[in-house]
Amino acid sequence: MNIQPSVVIWTAICFAVLMLVLDRMLFRPVLGFMRARRRKLDEASAAREAARLAREEEERARTEAEIAAKQDERAAAAAALLKARKNAEKTLAEETARLEKDFSDEKLRLEEDRCRLAAMLDEELHELASAFSEKLVS
Repeated sequence: MNIQPSVVIWTAICFAVLMLVLDRMLFRPVLGFMRARRRKLDEASAAREAARLAREEEERARTEAEIAAKQDERAAAAAALLKARKNAEKTLAEETARLEKDFSDEKLRLEEDRCRLAAMLDEELHELASAFSEKLVS
């Protein structure tokens, strides 16, 4: 087993040429594809994260809008309830005043009727008493 220098040199030259050819034709394109794929994956990941953040922001804004709408709804309902209560109280006060006036008017009318009936009764009693005394005397 002899080491032949020409074979070693030619082997080294062939190996160097093979490495240059592989570097230019295989390693660089494969590394370029890998870098491009990594870049696309990073871009997709960034886009996915941006979409997630946008979705979260949109959901937060929607939730805040729903809360604001519910608060507005509650405020409107409270205002309507307050207005209805004031109207009911006003109506109740008016009806109470009207009924009290009607009651006092009826009370006065009844007192007048009582006085009138008492006067009529006194008159009839007086007539009966005169008729009775006339019958007793006659």
